Amino acid sequence: MCVSGTHTKEDSTMARTVRKVASGQEALELMSVGALMSLVTYNQIDEALRERHDPTRQTRTRKLTKRMIVYLIIFLCLYFGKSTINVLKTVMESVSRLYGRRLSDFSEAALSKARISVGSSTLHSLFRSVCKPISTLVETPNAFYKGLRLIAIDGSDLDLQNVEQVSAVFPIAGDGGKNRHKVPKLRFNAILDVGSRSLFDAECGAYTTHSEQALARILLERLPSGCLLLGDRYYPAVANMKKVIKRRSHFIFRLKKNRKYKIIKMFPDGSFLALLYNNHHAGSKAESIIVRIIPYLVKDKDGMEIEQGLLATSLLSARKYPAEELAKHYHFRWESEMCYDELKAHLLNGTKDNLRSKTPDLVLQEFWGLLIAHWVVKKIAYNAAVAAGQLPADISFTDTLEILRRTTQSALPPPKGSGKLSEKASDVLHAEKNCSQPTGDNGC
Repeated sequence: MCVSGTHTKEDSTMARTVRKVASGQEALELMSVGALMSLVTYNQIDEALRERHDPTRQTRTRKLTKRMIVYLIIFLCLYFGKSTINVLKTVMESVSRLYGRRLSDFSEAALSKARISVGSSTLHSLFRSVCKPISTLVETPNAFYKGLRLIAIDGSDLDLQNVEQVSAVFPIAGDGGKNRHKVPKLRFNAILDVGSRSLFDAECGAYTTHSEQALARILLERLPSGCLLLGDRYYPAVANMKKVIKRRSHFIFRLKKNRKYKIIKMFPDGSFLALLYNNHHAGSKAESIIVRIIPYLVKDKDGMEIEQGLLATSLLSARKYPAEELAKHYHFRWESEMCYDELKAHLLNGTKDNLRSKTPDLVLQEFWGLLIAHWVVKKIAYNAAVAAGQLPADISFTDTLEILRRTTQSALPPPKGSGKLSEKASDVLHAEKNCSQPTGDNGC
C-alpha cells in the first residue's frame, strides 16, 4: 500500500501560490513601517559590533556611526539592483527628514571603507541574534505538526563578481560540462521556518570546496529541539538522522531508490519499521538506524503518477503519526524553494547581476545582510497576516518589500521618549570626531 502524494505547490494551504489578499494588504499599509528597524535593535547591533571590536585598533568615524553603517548595509540589500550611491542618498535624505537635520554627504568610497571596518563577522553575529523562528503555535498552528515546529533544510547558491580578489577565495567551478560556471559562486545551506517561510540559520562557503551536505552537517549540530525537519534526498545519511534525534527533534527525509534497508515490522497503513543502512551495501559493518519508512506515489499537478517514492521518519508510531499525514506534511519542504525564489527573484529583483561586493569579506557581509533583510520583510508580512487573520502565505512578499521601499522615511525610528532630535539621537547618527572604541550608546 502506498500513500498518494504530489510535489506540487498547490498541495496544501501553506504551500499555495502567493496572492494578494485585500485584508492582509490593508494591514500592511496600516502597519508602522518603523517596525523595520525596530526588528534589528540598537542593542543587537552594538553587541555584534563588540564581538568584532579589536581593543588594540583605533578607529575614526566622522559622519556616521558603525551602527548606522550596519543599517545601511541592510538597506543596500533591500534595494539590490540600485546603485550604491543612490541607495545611500535615499537613506540619508530619509534620515535627515526624520530628524529635521541635514546630514553631511557620505561618498560611496567612504561607505566602502566603513563597510570594511564593520566586517562580515558583525553581520554574521547580527544574523544569529536577530533571525529566529517566527511562527508560534498560538498564532499559526498550521506551522506545527502535533506540537512539532515544521522546518525545512535546503541549499542554493549566489553569483559573485568575477574579480581577482573574489575568485581567489571563491574559485570558478570549471567542470567542463553543461553546468560550467562563468563566475564565482557562494554556496549556502539554510534552515527555514515553514510557517513564516523565513530563514533562521545558515552556513556558507565557496562553491568548489563546501558541499551542500557538509554545510548541512554544521547546521544540524545546532538544530533546535522540538522540530520536524523536512529534507530531500541529499540529507538522509544515518549520521544526519542521529544528529537530529540527538537534538531532540524529528525528521522526514526522502530516500533514494537504491537505499538498502531491512524490514522489521509492517503497519496497516502501508508503512513499516526498518533497519536503514548508510550505504548501498547492507551488512553488519554498515552504519544503520531504525526508522519508519513510508512508500508513497509521486503525482504531477494533473494527478498522473510519476514515480514511487520512499520517506524515512523518526516518528515511529503509525497510530499516533499516520502515514498519509506525514506524506502530506513532507510536501511543505517546497516552502524552501519558494523562499529562495523570494530571495533571488524578488529581493534581488530577478536580475542577472551578481552580488555587488568585490572583496571576499564584503561578499560574506553582503550575504548575511541579505538574509537579515529577507527575514525582516518576512517578519513584517507575518505580523500583518496575524493582524488580518490570514496565513502568512497570503501576504505578498513583493508587495511587502515595495511598501518598505516606498516608506523608507519612516523606517528609522527616533530613540524612545523623543519626538525630536535629542542629544542621544545625535550621538546615534553622528560619531564624535575622535572615536576610539565602542562605548555607551554612540556605537562607534
